[in-house]
Amino acid sequence: MLGKPVIKGSRISVSLILEKLEAGESIEQILDAHPRLTREDIQAAIEYSRETNMKVVKDTFGFWDNALDDKDWNNA
Repeated sequence: MLGKPVIKGSRISVSLILEKLEAGESIEQILDAHPRLTREDIQAAIEYSRETNMKVVKDTFGFWDNALDDKDWNNA
């Protein structure tokens, strides 16, 4: 992936996950599109972006905070 951070054990980039969330896809939609992903993988992508100050499109983490509080997390 040319140095891009990926979800452990996959070739799915962290930035892809974050871009999908920002585009309005629900966690369920992402999980359906990528059956090998888990909710924990998505949460790890968000946490990684915080820890590394990774910028995808947003300059603030407010969006990601809302994504973590999304009702979809509770449907595990």
